[in-house]
Amino acid sequence: MKVLAIDVNGDNVYSELIVITQAAATVPVAVTSAGLATFACDNNLDYTNVSGLEAYIAKNGENGTIALLKKNKVPAGTGVLLRATDGGTSFNVPVASGDMDIVEDNLFVRGTGATVASEETVNSATKYNYILNVVDNKLGFYKANNKTVATNRAYLQTSVAAEARVDINFGENSGIVTVSREATASNRFYDLQGRSVMQPTKGLYIVNGKKVVVK
Repeated sequence: MKVLAIDVNGDNVYSELIVITQAAATVPVAVTSAGLATFACDNNLDYTNVSGLEAYIAKNGENGTIALLKKNKVPAGTGVLLRATDGGTSFNVPVASGDMDIVEDNLFVRGTGATVASEETVNSATKYNYILNVVDNKLGFYKANNKTVATNRAYLQTSVAAEARVDINFGENSGIVTVSREATASNRFYDLQGRSVMQPTKGLYIVNGKKVVVK
């Protein structure tokens, strides 16, 4: 904010400008030691210059995957997956102004403080709900099973059911990564980038450590 300086008598306006810097409002955000957390906020937030922290929305991807898309300016009420990239667990995220990033068709749903069922009907279609959790030392999205999701957290809602959990796999490109739906421990198909594929089409895959061609 710029203010013109006026002398004590109010008679003269100095030519120079005094710049008063006002600290931007921030929102405290916590991420678990595992490096991931879901989050939702009443404010528009700007993750652009928050060192060591990234925010992702989720959308339906290809071949039975969910694509995580990195966003910088996130509208209020949007569910996101936060990723700490340098081991940090506490961050201050500035409240954003101006145009927000587009977050349409986001699969992360903000919690309401109520319990969330593993399955529900949404617009006449069956949806499956998953909550970020650690089970047997394995971090992933597990069936909601009527657990409570707080209003500052989010859950993943998708039209495809996973038999075990929804695994999170960050590739080299941190802008778009995939979440693969895990089925069984054996005979699982992976593409050449190491991503699990639920419905393989024609191409070369890795199955049980061996290269397999699907024709």
